[in-house]
Amino acid sequence: MRTHFGWRRYRKGLCGVEISELYFSLSHNTVPSAFGNILTLAAPIDGDSLLLSGAMLGATDGSRLTANGILHISDGKYYTTYSDGKNTYLGRHQLLDAATWDGIPLAAVTLVPDGTFRSYEKGSQIAWFLGAVLFLLAMLVVATVLSRQFVKPINKSLAAVRGGTEMVASGIPEIDELLAAIRDRPTGTLPPDVEARLRGFAERASTLTGTERTILQYYMDGYTVKDIPELACISASTVKTHNRNLYRKLEVDSFDELKVYIELFASCGHSSELLNK
Repeated sequence: MRTHFGWRRYRKGLCGVEISELYFSLSHNTVPSAFGNILTLAAPIDGDSLLLSGAMLGATDGSRLTANGILHISDGKYYTTYSDGKNTYLGRHQLLDAATWDGIPLAAVTLVPDGTFRSYEKGSQIAWFLGAVLFLLAMLVVATVLSRQFVKPINKSLAAVRGGTEMVASGIPEIDELLAAIRDRPTGTLPPDVEARLRGFAERASTLTGTERTILQYYMDGYTVKDIPELACISASTVKTHNRNLYRKLEVDSFDELKVYIELFASCGHSSELLNK
């Protein structure tokens, strides 16, 4: 059976027991949270409106909430919005098994000021953004270090082949095999498997477009990826697109692997075949 309150200005009666608004305010202090101070009130609810003029408020520190006017209720996905047209609050309410003397249902309501919640939300977004940027920078540093560790022995092996000194193992069996074959081959000859591998690469190079072949020529001439936009009069994003197509058609995974093949063709004296000339 629903209980009925007798509303008066400063005290509310409940079955003969008067509840002091001052006592309610003192016993329902604000609760600090990451979203701001959480406020508590008990108020009549009429449809989609909270009638503040008949409400009992807990402490209202950090807000402009007063026992006057109406808070209009708008349901949302994660929380409910309460607004008096000037100030907005976020929170939840629940109907009580009680009503005013004239039959208006009562609701227990918890609110946080919209402004403090938005400040927390903005701070969280900035923190996540900065965290993501730092993570990406860390991954870039790790990738750069690993890439250099991977490429360094390859470059040493290529330099050893060019200089005729003792070859330094790169740690990659396929590349070491090619470099060893080039170093040890009789003049003008290549092992059949190495020759087949280079021939296959040259055949794939024949599928390149004119622009892609021009970019490959720049790489063969010793230019780097950063030099291409100015040399070819195209944007850096266009260079990236051409590079992706180069890697896909030539079946290489990176610019460093492409450099290895360019060096191999140069060592064998077959660079013209690579350019399909």
